[in-house]
Amino acid sequence: MKSPAIVLAVLFSFAQASAGAWAADGVVAKSKWIDTMKTLLPNSFCSSKEYFRKCFNVTEDQCIEEAVRATKVCVLSITDQMPAELHLPDDGRNWGGKLGRCVGEAYEISLSKSRIQSGECPAK
Repeated sequence: MKSPAIVLAVLFSFAQASAGAWAADGVVAKSKWIDTMKTLLPNSFCSSKEYFRKCFNVTEDQCIEEAVRATKVCVLSITDQMPAELHLPDDGRNWGGKLGRCVGEAYEISLSKSRIQSGECPAK
């Protein structure tokens, strides 16, 4: 089973690889990066094989709904701190890590009553 840290590492590696599609010089507007992460994060979190689905008794739709909600809240909490342009991969890794941690923590808190206790999903 992948831990949340591994899930986030894979997610942000994918985001970094996508940087070429955003800007040839490795610079992307904050708004474009945020829009991409609003879609990428919930979909990545809620894959059937990932921690956020395996360790919580939720459907894919419930998972995505909560991940979208958490992503919106977390984006609002960091947007004012972010530069207008992100220089990838370093800024993407930095801000992606902050956003991913925030979303993961919010998801865990919101769905704590749905958490599964098993060998793959040890108690927090």
